[in-house]
Amino acid sequence: MTRTTRLNPAIYFLGVVCTLSLSLNLLLLFQRNYPDSWKDLRLAFKQPPHVSATDHIRGSSDAPVTIIEYSDFQCPFCRQVHESLRTLTEAHKIRWVFRNRPLDSIHPLATKAALAAECAGRQNKFWEYADALFEEQNQITSDDNFNGLAGHLALDTAEFSRCQTSDLSALLRDQAQTAADLEIDATPTLFLDGKRYTGALSFQQLSELVGEK
Repeated sequence: MTRTTRLNPAIYFLGVVCTLSLSLNLLLLFQRNYPDSWKDLRLAFKQPPHVSATDHIRGSSDAPVTIIEYSDFQCPFCRQVHESLRTLTEAHKIRWVFRNRPLDSIHPLATKAALAAECAGRQNKFWEYADALFEEQNQITSDDNFNGLAGHLALDTAEFSRCQTSDLSALLRDQAQTAADLEIDATPTLFLDGKRYTGALSFQQLSELVGEK
């Protein structure tokens, strides 16, 4: 005759509580030691952006690597990365897609700079104007500087001025919404063939990443 031993409900309940408590403490410890881990995991499951018809694209369409960049014309780290991406594009290493992500809370003229670049794009000089914005970044202190750059690049300045009150602001809002959906809260943020990278990657780091493809 087999005798069945029944587990005391109180002991069972205590075991469950101890297991849950241990698991919670391990999670809290992990979160304390790796504070960005959950965010990184969440972002890894987000669908990366795709190239669209409204994007500004620099480089060969058959380049081995596509990089989509979210940038701020007043961000010093963006300036650094801009020069690196420009060099890689000229070497036919990448196809470079530029999108605006102005951070007005820390860069008061960022949105105006983005709008000015888009207006230059209406005259087929987006990239020339973008290069000039970064080259003159430290000297840009007012709206007058945007008009000055337009004149320097031989743009139709009257059309340039009209454009800055046009519907291009809707394009910037759409780009801002896409960036918000992707939880992009820092610049520069790059998507290299769909994989996200944030911050001032050096030329060497970018070269190595491109070379791995």
